[in-house]
Amino acid sequence: MPRRRSTAIMAIALLAVLGLAWWAATAARPVQDGYTGHAASPSPSSSEPSLSEPTSPEPRAGLGSAPARPTWDPVAAAAEESEGAAAEAKVPQGEGAETYRLPVPPARAPVLTSVPPAAEAQQSLAEGFPQEAVPVPDGAEVQSSSIAPQGQRAIIGVVALSEDPAETLADHYALHCADLAWPLERETAPNGDLMLECGFGADRLTVTVSSLPTGWQSVTATGAFLIEDSEDSNGSQDLKD
Repeated sequence: MPRRRSTAIMAIALLAVLGLAWWAATAARPVQDGYTGHAASPSPSSSEPSLSEPTSPEPRAGLGSAPARPTWDPVAAAAEESEGAAAEAKVPQGEGAETYRLPVPPARAPVLTSVPPAAEAQQSLAEGFPQEAVPVPDGAEVQSSSIAPQGQRAIIGVVALSEDPAETLADHYALHCADLAWPLERETAPNGDLMLECGFGADRLTVTVSSLPTGWQSVTATGAFLIEDSEDSNGSQDLKD
């Protein structure tokens, strides 16, 4: 009986030693590739979003992606501003610098130096009509003309017909403005009329050239002029401008 008991005890001890050895062997074995953890507590997979890496929301269908915000670089903006300032012309300053002077205006003689008498005419130029103020193109047929003095001013007008092209007639008055050293504005109206306007100071000349159904051109020229002496023309008109 005692022998059987000792045999049983030895068998139990042997089983315990074998169990400990097996447990030690399995605990030291490395985890195999692809192991995802115990079934009761699965580890996060790479397909799920990580808390440390924020994800951007995907655009919803039909709404489109949000436009990118414009960026402003203060350094680049300051560089462009400095380059633009450097390109500007600067007036020399300081000792030894050349003195800046305004450009000399062209010499302008007065158009009218005496008050013309009032007059008007049909089918011809009025008596004393000043063509140096309002010229008439060569070959044009005058329909009416007038001279209307108003104190130290005079209103001069003429209406004429011509077979010349509209551009040729307009060029005639443009050359007249250039001879007087007057700035010129020239444009075509929506109805096709050619319109010119030039002047300086209180003097002004307006011309309209219209094409007629007959193929002729109608010219209407009207000028307003200040009566002044030639000695005061440049000084007085420069001050008025």
